[in-house]
Amino acid sequence: MSVNLKPKSSKKGIAKAKFNTQDDLRLQQIIGEHGDQNWKLIASLMPGRTPRQCRERWENYINPSLNKNPWTDEEDRLLEEKFQELGPKWQIIVTFFNGRSKNGIKNRWSNMQKHQEPETTVQTHSYESPKREVIEKEWSDSSLFAIFEKPVNEMNLTWVSSLEQNIEVGNIPIMEF
Repeated sequence: MSVNLKPKSSKKGIAKAKFNTQDDLRLQQIIGEHGDQNWKLIASLMPGRTPRQCRERWENYINPSLNKNPWTDEEDRLLEEKFQELGPKWQIIVTFFNGRSKNGIKNRWSNMQKHQEPETTVQTHSYESPKREVIEKEWSDSSLFAIFEKPVNEMNLTWVSSLEQNIEVGNIPIMEF
């Protein structure tokens, strides 16, 4: 039985290999010389790496300004507060945390959710859409049935409200069954 030790390849033909200590040191040196704005240039100086790989490695792991200390209770409370206020808008939430990466904040949120009691877990999706919703409105001797195969959302309800108003003023003929 043979084992294939060849690294996986991506769509662009660049090997998907993990960064090692030498790669990290080289990336730090290049960013020290050229700054952290031109990721195409930086990647061109890192053979086998894409601009995205270089940027994400820098922003999430090796940037010396990253706060890698354990999370404080105050940070946890702030994260819960901002998630409740903004939802999963990580790019905005990251602005409230000095030195924490977007990736680190998302990971912390996920970890907090896994370790909470089921009753106290904050819902990441507060809206549960029905598979089929039937809305019924009665007018004099007839009924109008609007059946939506898609989940009812604010737009559907606005449309139904508009339809009801038009029917009431006689703009839409009602078919009797």
